This record gives sequence, C-alpha cells and structure tokens, in this order.
Amino acid sequence: MKTFSLVLCALLSLAIPSVHAQVEPTWRPHVLVVASLEDVKPWIDKRGVGVARLRDIPAGLKVHFPVAVTNIPALAGTNGLHFEADIEFLGPKGQVLWSRKGCCRKLVRDTPQGHAVELEPAASVQFEPNDTAGIYSVRAVVNDGQRTATVVESFRFGETTREPPAGLRLQMDAPKKNPGADRDVRDCLDLSTPAEVIKCTERGKR
Repeated sequence: MKTFSLVLCALLSLAIPSVHAQVEPTWRPHVLVVASLEDVKPWIDKRGVGVARLRDIPAGLKVHFPVAVTNIPALAGTNGLHFEADIEFLGPKGQVLWSRKGCCRKLVRDTPQGHAVELEPAASVQFEPNDTAGIYSVRAVVNDGQRTATVVESFRFGETTREPPAGLRLQMDAPKKNPGADRDVRDCLDLSTPAEVIKCTERGKR
C-alpha cells in the first residue's frame, strides 16, 4: 500500500504543471517624452528599444507624453485587455500642475505584434521662456480592470545649474606682495636722532 501511494504521488506530480510554469509575464507601463508622435511606432515595433527619449526640453518646443504598455501576454482564448491611464504632470517641487483622469485608453483583443501597444490620445505640453527651470515629471497610473501599475518619467527644462555669485567664489590667485611690509628695520633704532630713524625706516637704509 505504501509503495502504491508513492507511485501515485509521483504520477500526480508529473501530471500537474509547476506553479512557475503557469506564471504569465506581466505587462509593463511606460511614459515616453518625444517631440513627435511618429517616434512612438518605432519604439513599439522594437519592444521599447531604438528611440531616444527627450531629457532636455528647450523653450518653444511642443512635447508629447504617450503612454505605452509592453510585455503584454498572449491573449488567445481570453476577452482581451482594456487599458486605461490617469496622468499627472508634476513641477520641479513635486507639485501637480495638471492631471487627467482616463486620459488615454486601448482595447487589446488579440496579442499585438511585439507584445506592445500605445494608449491614445497622448497628452502634450509646450514650455515658454518664462516657465520655471528645473526637473519635471510625468506620472501615469495604468490599469486593465484587474491590475494597476505606476510609472514616472522625468526630464529637465531650462538651466538648473548656475554659476555661484562673485562674492562666493574662491580666490585662487596668489596674494599680491607688499614690498617692505616684512622688512626688518630694528637697526634704524640705533641711530642718534629721530630724523635719522624716520629717514631710515622710510628708505630702508641709513
């Protein structure tokens, strides 16, 4: 009986897949910072590789913040996934400058090529010369109705480092010498008259 139980357990372990084998890869959210929405498709096609995200934004340039989802699992035999994102635009002090609930969506019924999709429409902003310089961030919260994930992407606008005021700079030049400031004039005290002493100290000789 004991031998039969061991054999049965071994057969069941072979019939039941391991837990690790059943785990599907989870999707990942991304926020892109691009000057043109045409840059998004190459990024999608290459599964998140091949497009340079903007890190420094000049004044007058309109930038877009498309939200993308990569690593989408196989959807065969499922009802698909309905992605929706909330976006917040954060200023240099972490303050929320504006937010958009349900800003962009995507219904994915079939496994997409590259296992990645872009949510639409994309939010955008344009900086003006008098806007505050510093580090700005875009925070997106993406959900598919069952799971929620958050992503933050940052970039810099304007100059964030300035030269220190002139009064705070270190003086690296050698101090100017004052000729005669360190001259030994004690021998002038041996002269007989005050006039000679003064003349000696002024000229450095008797």
